[in-house]
Order: sequence, then structure tokens, then C-alpha cells
Amino acid sequence: MRRRFFTLIELLVVIAIIAILASMLLPALNKARERAKATRCISNLKQFGAAYAMFANDKKGCIPNIAAINGRYAPGDTWQSQFGWPNARLFVSGTSADWCMQGMSRLWYRKYITDANMFFCPSDMTYTKKDQWDDVVQGGPPPSSFNASSTNYYGSYVQRGIKDVWFLGGNPTQQESESKLSRFFNSPNKGDYVLQACTRHIGVSSMLNGIAYKMHLLRPAGNVAVERHVRSYLGY
Repeated sequence: MRRRFFTLIELLVVIAIIAILASMLLPALNKARERAKATRCISNLKQFGAAYAMFANDKKGCIPNIAAINGRYAPGDTWQSQFGWPNARLFVSGTSADWCMQGMSRLWYRKYITDANMFFCPSDMTYTKKDQWDDVVQGGPPPSSFNASSTNYYGSYVQRGIKDVWFLGGNPTQQESESKLSRFFNSPNKGDYVLQACTRHIGVSSMLNGIAYKMHLLRPAGNVAVERHVRSYLGY
């Protein structure tokens, strides 16, 4: 019996069909992958909310001071004075983790969170654990070795400050005894402020002009909000 082989035309037709199917499926797969990453981002924020709550419960209502480099802001009525500048820095420069791990990273240092991957949104290709954490921190928590050569190490999440949280000298224990979480709730505009926000799911330009089309926000009460097509109330 004579065997029949595919002709070149038939092979090209099969390849073309496969290419068309792939072009139809890949966008759907990419969307599904991004949705999964967004879900992990929201999960990170929820875990941060639980960590802040546990930290505040143990520290007489205080949360960690932000990793600031400009000192404290004077008391006042402006949002900068009330809530500080937003900051995604993980450390201040130095070799003492107890001194340099402030803000979000303080939660890890005190073991309220143990996975450093939480500082990085899965969708963030700019700031990654490999580039922003692994070169500075070894082992832990707390780390067996720490060396931040500068303040320019960033996570994916912007943390908002509270008035007087900006740490300037003094005993490192002040980092855990100055920033009252209750100040968020005592503000006349308490519904407008957030404790953390994902920079990947806001975007710098959106943060600056006050408009965001998709926002992953951690509110001071610990709940996570996903807002779309709304004006940003981040204080900018």
C-alpha cells in the first residue's frame, strides 16, 4: 500500500492555523496571568494590614516610622505635615539593621512578616527582590548580615507617613514609639488616606496628577480596596 505524505501546502496550512489559534489564545493567557499577579498583590497588602495591626497592638498603638531621609515635618494642617510624603524606600543607609530597617521593612525585622517577597508586587518589573533586597539583607529575620550602601533601595509599595513619624536621630527604639496609628482616624479627612499603595497598580503619572484607573490600596483600618475609574485621594 502506497503511503501518503503531507504536501508543503498542507503543512503551511496547518502551521498557519496553529499560528492563528496561538494569536487568539495568548492575549487571554496573558490577561489570566496578570489577574493572578494582581490577586497576589492584593494578598500582599492584606498581609501588610494584618502585620501593622499586630505591630500596633504590641507597640501601644504605634506603627513603624517611615524610612525617611529628610527628618521630621513640623506639625501643621497641610497633608505633608499630617501624613508625610509617600515613600517606597526599604532602608536608610548603614550596616545596622536595627537602625536602618524602618517603615515596611521594620515589620520583617520584627518578624510580623517573614517573606521578603511581600515587598514586591508580582507585576513589578522595575523593583525586584533580587535587585533591591538580596544585595543588602542576608538571612533572617532578623538578618545575619546587613549592608545598605545608600537609601535607594525600593519596594513596590508606597507607605504613607503620619505626622511626626519622620525619624531624625535618637534611639532606634523611637522608630516604634512615635507613630500613632490612631492619627489616621482622627483626621477630618480620614476616609481619604491610605496606609500603603501599590505603585505598579497606580502608576507614577497617575499618582502625581491625582487620577488613577486602577488602584490597590491598603486603608488604615486594614481593609484593601481595589478602585477603578475614580479620583485618587492619596493627597497629591
